[in-house]
Amino acid sequence: AVFESATGQYSAVVTYSDGSTQSVAPTWSISVGTDASINASGLLTANALNGTDGAVTVSASYQGVTGTKNVTITNKVVASLNIAGPNTVQGGASATYTASVTYNDGTTAAVTPTWSAAANGTITAGGVLTADNVSGIIVVEATYTTAENQVVTASKNVTVSMALDPGYPFYGVGPALPSDWQTFILGLPYRGPTADTN
Repeated sequence: AVFESATGQYSAVVTYSDGSTQSVAPTWSISVGTDASINASGLLTANALNGTDGAVTVSASYQGVTGTKNVTITNKVVASLNIAGPNTVQGGASATYTASVTYNDGTTAAVTPTWSAAANGTITAGGVLTADNVSGIIVVEATYTTAENQVVTASKNVTVSMALDPGYPFYGVGPALPSDWQTFILGLPYRGPTADTN
């Protein structure tokens, strides 16, 4: 199989009556189908398709003998849509997100999807997310429609973190004092040489 708008190189080998083989340079042609063409060196070029797979029969002729091979021309479609950007954004701050598609032939391309953000923030058409000044999760969603009207979607959970107020530092939970605070003081490892226990 060859993907649409891609190329595939073909070669020919003849087998003689004594069982030996040899690579040869045949005359190449496309005997069936209009979804591809082939040059004199056996390089097949697949044409762009209209959304469905195609097929051709490649023929190689050498010294009066012809061999054929059926070749499927595969439609190139989006296998997945991917969102790139920070996993965390501070409340009230902004971050930029981008999208790319991966095709079924393994190639990738950057795309401009339709963006949306579910709760706790807003996102622009250019992928700039602004988080509300509140902790929580923003679900960033992207939708992309290909030229062949294939619709693919993706989502990404973004955590909104909140900075601690510098006017009220947090030191954690300290030890609980006993009801008899003198017992607590006496229990400290060092009280000094003139500690008064009265």
